[in-house]
Amino acid sequence: MNTVDVNNTPISEVVKPNFFTCKPNDNLQDVAKLMSEMTTSSILVMDKEEVLGIWTERDALEHSAKALESTVLIANVMTSPVKHISSNHTISQVAEQFKHDCVRHYLVLDERGNKRGIISQSDLVFQYSLEFFLMPKNIGSIVKPYIPTVNEYIPLAEASKLMLLSMTDALAVEFNDGEIGIITERDIVKAIGAGQNHAETGAYASKPMLTLNEQESIYRVITFMLQHKCRHIGVNGMNDELIGIVNLTDVLAGINQSKLKDRQHIIEDQETYFDAPVSQLQFTHKAVKNASEGIIITDKKAIIISCNKGFTDICGYHESEVLGKTPAVLSSGRHDKDFYQTMWQHVIDEGRWQGEIWNKRKNNQVYPQLLTITVIKDREGEVTHYAGVFNDISQLKLQEEEINKLAFYDPLTGLANKRLFENRLEYELKSANLQQSFGALLYLNLDNFKKINDRLDYSKGDLLLERVAERLKKRLKSTNTLARLNGDEFIIILPNLGKEKQKSAEAASCLAEKIRLELANVYSIEEQTLHISVSIGITLFPNQDKNLEALLKQADTAMNHAKDNGQNQVQFFNPQMQTLIMERLSLEHELWQALEKNQLRLYYQPQFDNKGLLTGVEALIRWPHPEKGFINPADFINVAEYSELIIHLGNWSIDVALSQLKQWTAQGFTPPKLSLNISPKYFKHDNFVEFLFSKIEQYQLAPSLLTLEIPEQLLVAETDNITCKIHKLKNIGVSFSLNDFGTGHSSLKALQEADLDDLKIVPSLLSDLKNEKNNKLAAAIISMAKSLELKTTAVGIENEQQFQVLNQLGCEYYQGSYFSNALSACDFYQYANKCLGTEIK
Repeated sequence: MNTVDVNNTPISEVVKPNFFTCKPNDNLQDVAKLMSEMTTSSILVMDKEEVLGIWTERDALEHSAKALESTVLIANVMTSPVKHISSNHTISQVAEQFKHDCVRHYLVLDERGNKRGIISQSDLVFQYSLEFFLMPKNIGSIVKPYIPTVNEYIPLAEASKLMLLSMTDALAVEFNDGEIGIITERDIVKAIGAGQNHAETGAYASKPMLTLNEQESIYRVITFMLQHKCRHIGVNGMNDELIGIVNLTDVLAGINQSKLKDRQHIIEDQETYFDAPVSQLQFTHKAVKNASEGIIITDKKAIIISCNKGFTDICGYHESEVLGKTPAVLSSGRHDKDFYQTMWQHVIDEGRWQGEIWNKRKNNQVYPQLLTITVIKDREGEVTHYAGVFNDISQLKLQEEEINKLAFYDPLTGLANKRLFENRLEYELKSANLQQSFGALLYLNLDNFKKINDRLDYSKGDLLLERVAERLKKRLKSTNTLARLNGDEFIIILPNLGKEKQKSAEAASCLAEKIRLELANVYSIEEQTLHISVSIGITLFPNQDKNLEALLKQADTAMNHAKDNGQNQVQFFNPQMQTLIMERLSLEHELWQALEKNQLRLYYQPQFDNKGLLTGVEALIRWPHPEKGFINPADFINVAEYSELIIHLGNWSIDVALSQLKQWTAQGFTPPKLSLNISPKYFKHDNFVEFLFSKIEQYQLAPSLLTLEIPEQLLVAETDNITCKIHKLKNIGVSFSLNDFGTGHSSLKALQEADLDDLKIVPSLLSDLKNEKNNKLAAAIISMAKSLELKTTAVGIENEQQFQVLNQLGCEYYQGSYFSNALSACDFYQYANKCLGTEIK
């Protein structure tokens, strides 16, 4: 929660400059989906730079209540014109304006008419200081007595109508199992975005409803909402029955009432007590002696003539110890002369002063007060006394700090959270533009953290994140901002790197590399040794994209590119990279469609021994795209490898290949061994072995017909787990081949322990066997394989010379265009029947 002066702070200092927009010809479902994904309550409808209208969660209610289709254009349902407000208005003025206009969103414009952002009622709540909760207000004082309630089975349209009629943004939902849930405007937007605005209410309601007792304070409501990231709280009565629902708008109203009524009440009471001649001060003493607030009364020379029990309880001084002295006896020394001169001048000019001040107790403990000083005059208008009323707000300060932590800091690591990070980045962007100095944004994502977290328990995963945060803090300066966005993602702001772009980039790159090496060091978590790496994306600012969201996206894109290039890397953003990322996402989408529409095919490339006898066949995925022709397998398999798509692709290829084996067997053809390429991610998948077993059983095939080809990097990481899976499959007769040997970092020990059957020599070694080094390397690989009792297969044989050289070196099996290209299932069947038993001529 902020501590800004809401009466003097203009909203230009608190409004977020980033807001979401759509075009007038966008359909409502897409707009609602965007709002739901971005958890925003409004979206501007714009044509180029012109604001045409706004669509809010409240508008979603009207749409849903009419049971309209989601295909309608946003231009036909938006609210227009958009109400706007000047960025010079103070926070408290905007709060009053919201009440006057009965709206919940304003477009904020500066004095030149430029768009500064969107401000909502909810945004204002978190700008108020805790002084507005000093006069205790419980939830019961702001809750509406009427609770609109619906059954889980009524249509969303009926629920929306009830929200509109009852002028609320949430309903209680009764479920048949007895639980009470809640449905809000935001849930309606989610339903429209999913094209399910005709669904039943229970499908989009949340249960159980989060509740607090009516005796809890408004302050507790704010804390609870921050903790649970919600905007609505159910209110229970003394018998635990639901008596109402409060939202952030109700809280804002409660704050204003507290400010306008309770504070004024104190001042008015003081004036009532002290608007009397000196002879009547005995009445004043009687009226205030039992007040919990500290109250002191001075004469016109500021000499203390009276104080109450509340003063003694708070300050520790008895009345006899302060009578005849000035309030300076309470001074903490934290404020200079100018502060007191300004304060007393305000008292003289305005008749009173109110604010926070640090004073000192009798035991010398310094503490904060909320103090109100009021001038007391006689009937002739002459000043006779001053009255001071104060509260000890030490506890509130501690609570305010706790709320600040909840609102702005990650509870696990203590680092800044996304909200604080965005505030700091906005400031650094403005500063960089003013100073014409470069800064950098570093986006960090731990590699394979989810697998580590799943393998350990989550508490150890949390410990690992804490250790990572500690290492990052050690590498950074106090001027840097380090934040944890979510999960295993961290972000760093490096300001003021210099005025030269190249040197700034080098400084950011140098620090990123140090961080990469630092995080790669071994971690000891509860007697377990862990290794982890990090992928880091960097973008410099300022650049052509001044928007905070665009800058963050650039750093994220660079980080993803680092992951795509093999992880454990540092990568800068550039526009070409963005293009590649968008192309990859497009290809991934098309590949999903290809799977769904059965566009993919398996082709089969024959394998031969050194006498030319057909000994095996490798199944290869091909994608005959209906518009682009055959897509390069390396392109789409790499795309699949970095998403869950590779699992579906693996399942599909096993099912199709084994089904084909069964079909060939039924045709009276005994096929040779069938090889299947298995990606690392697919092989590591928990259900891989079980799925393969189920398909072997389903098609009633001999496991000895199968050879699984795995890449060598699979043996380096998580060796025990991989070796266990290999042994499990070999026990039923499945063979294993190590694919493209020589491209990674194989361990001889891992090769031996994995109990493989065959090594496939990488095609790049075969491109120039006239080269003596290549020749010797191929000979060494074949020799090593024999010593480990492994067979060797040369892949990519394109000519007679390659075959002859490798044959002389002792290679046993071959595959490539020199023998045969990959064939369709039908063509391979015919080809195999012709060549079985024949030799190369």
